[in-house]
Amino acid sequence: KYTADSAPQPLPSSNIALDQQPPTTVAAVEFPGFATKEEVVRQRKALLAGLMREGWRQKEGEELEVTVLQYNPPYTLPTVRRNEA
Repeated sequence: KYTADSAPQPLPSSNIALDQQPPTTVAAVEFPGFATKEEVVRQRKALLAGLMREGWRQKEGEELEVTVLQYNPPYTLPTVRRNEA
């Protein structure tokens, strides 16, 4: 396992910085198409519903953070685009 200090260092010209984060639990759903605000809301609801079916419960007052990952260049056809929320 790497730490921020022991990981291979990015090239100086890459504008990449390493940052160490505390351990956390994440869940993701993969979806095709464009990641519009409306689609991200739909995917978030679907992910939460799936987690609740599996017995997960959101803590009272806990705000869930949604991060959207888009893996394709903008000219990729919507049917083959890969996104995660």
